[in-house]
Amino acid sequence: MSGDNLRNIIAEAGGPTDARERARMVQFPRADSDINTIRLEGDGAVVAKIVAAIQSFVSVRENQISEIVDVPPARHGLLIGRGGETRKGLEKELNVSISVPSTTATGPARSGIKITGAADDVARAKQRIQSMVQEPAGETMMVPRHLHHVISESNNGNLFRHLSRTFHVTVDHAGQQRPPKLTAAGRRPRAAVHGNLPLITDDADDGNNPDVVGNHVWEMEDLTASMDDVDTEATIPWVFKGSDAANVAKARQMVAQALSEAQQSVTGYLVLPDPKTYRFVIGQGGLTVNRIRRETGCKIEVPKSGSTGEAIEIRGSKAAVEQAKDMVLEAVVTGIAGGRL
Repeated sequence: MSGDNLRNIIAEAGGPTDARERARMVQFPRADSDINTIRLEGDGAVVAKIVAAIQSFVSVRENQISEIVDVPPARHGLLIGRGGETRKGLEKELNVSISVPSTTATGPARSGIKITGAADDVARAKQRIQSMVQEPAGETMMVPRHLHHVISESNNGNLFRHLSRTFHVTVDHAGQQRPPKLTAAGRRPRAAVHGNLPLITDDADDGNNPDVVGNHVWEMEDLTASMDDVDTEATIPWVFKGSDAANVAKARQMVAQALSEAQQSVTGYLVLPDPKTYRFVIGQGGLTVNRIRRETGCKIEVPKSGSTGEAIEIRGSKAAVEQAKDMVLEAVVTGIAGGRL
C-alpha cells in the first residue's frame, strides 16, 4: 500500500493529519520481519473505520489482474497526452492503472502497455486503448514513379495540404523513399533544352515592341515522350489515411483524377528575349500568374527577373498549356504597353 493510499484512508476515517501521529496509529511490520499483521491503536471508532478500509483495499487488490496490450511505440503519445493528462484521465475514468514503457525499453517490452485493475475494468480499458491507437482507415493507390512529383505538385503545388484540410486525409508511401524530381520531362536540364529551341517569329504581333515579345522561344513536350532512361513501369504506393472512410475515398478519387490528367500532360517552355519582362508575368504580389494558373488549371513556374535564357515552365493539358502561353504573352504585351518596362 502506498503512502498516499494510507494517508487518504486515515483522513477519511477521521484520523490524524500529522505524519508522526499517523505512524503511531497505524504500524506496518518491517519488510524483513516474519510478522504479517498490521497494528492499530487509537480511538476505537476511527480504528474500526481504518481496519474496514484496509480490508476493502486488500480485497480489491487481491482480485486485480494485469493484461498487456501491444501498441506501436509511435502511438504511445496518444495514450499519454500532454503532461500525462490523457493517461491520468483514463485511469480515473476506467478505475485502472496504465503503465507505458520507457523510451529506453527494448524488444517486445517496448510496445507493451500494462493495464492493472478489476477484470471488468481492465477489459473496458483494453477495448478503449485499442480503439484509441488503431490505425485510421486507409486505401492504397500505386502511382507511376515518374509522375509522382507531377501529381504531388498539382492543385497549385498544395495537393497534400488540400487533402489534409478538405478531407482530413494524410498520404504516406509505406516507408518507400520518394523518387527524385525529374527535370525537363526527365531527360535534360532546362538550360540544355533552351539552347536548341527554334526561334518563333511568325506569331501575330500587335506592333508593341516586337523585339521584346514577338521573338520569343516556345517548345512544348509530351511529359512521357523520349524517356528512354526512365522506368515508366515503376510505381510507388500512395497510402491514404483518415478517420472517415468516405473522405479517404474522395481523396483517392481526387488523386486518381490528377493522375489521369498527368498522363495526358505536356510541358511548355517559353523563353522571352528580355528577362526584365518576366515581372509582368508574375504581376504585383503574384496576382497575374495566380490568375493564369486559376483560369487554365496549369502549373506555372516563372524564373526570377533577370534570368537570361531561363524558361517559363507551363504544365497541363495541351489545350490549357497553349492557353496559358497566350495569356502570359498577353500579360507581357500589356505591361510593355503601359510603359512599365
